[in-house]
Amino acid sequence: MDRTIQFADTEGFYADLKGALDKRESITIETSFERYDDVPQQLRDICALKRGMALSDGASGLFVVGMRAPTDLNVRVLYVIGAAAAGAGIGAAVGGIPSAGVGAGPGAAVGAAIGAGVGVVAAAVTQGKFDVELVIDAKGRLTIRINPK
Repeated sequence: MDRTIQFADTEGFYADLKGALDKRESITIETSFERYDDVPQQLRDICALKRGMALSDGASGLFVVGMRAPTDLNVRVLYVIGAAAAGAGIGAAVGGIPSAGVGAGPGAAVGAAIGAGVGVVAAAVTQGKFDVELVIDAKGRLTIRINPK
């Protein structure tokens, strides 16, 4: 079953996307982006969207209706975002305990680093297990289709 997610540049969106990928769901991400420069860097990194892909007009930068391009899914970005955030939260909580003697700031930094490391390992297991296609819809907007292999 294909699940459609409306893009929002929020932690909630990226967590929802990661959860759907962990369940190996087929996903369609609908966006309102009509040009490459409007796509947030994190989303570009996740779906390996690069300037120069045959999706947009070179002069105007606008996406061209009907264009399609296969790409890769960089799930490492999602795992690192989630794991670093969780690690920072745990590190801050533990570091903030007076008897721990570390302090919330350093605890958060250490927790984020550990969380990011865990995220990189987890992502390596998932990498390459999805087919991804970037599609420019009839309105000239970027749509991302992700299917498990």
